[in-house]
Amino acid sequence: MKIYVRHGDGELMCPSFRDFQNLYRLKFVAPDDLVRRENSTRWMRAGDLPELRSMHLYDRSGRLRTLTYLLWAMVGVFALAVVVQLFLTLSHP
Repeated sequence: MKIYVRHGDGELMCPSFRDFQNLYRLKFVAPDDLVRRENSTRWMRAGDLPELRSMHLYDRSGRLRTLTYLLWAMVGVFALAVVVQLFLTLSHP
């Protein structure tokens, strides 16, 4: 089944849904791009296709969670360095 994609520069035709998924996975097709199947006249957002929702490629919460863990790890290392420095300073007068 062919998939038609509308984005900023025009319209693109994917010969199969698998090709379309590969373009989506590679982020050539964005969730806000309009798509329609060859047997339909209705355009919808690519991100609203049920087959693509499970891919979570554009999910920012995962990146935010990773950044949060990284920042907490940095704070922990800094706190540990301060405690070690205080210990060394107090143990050698």
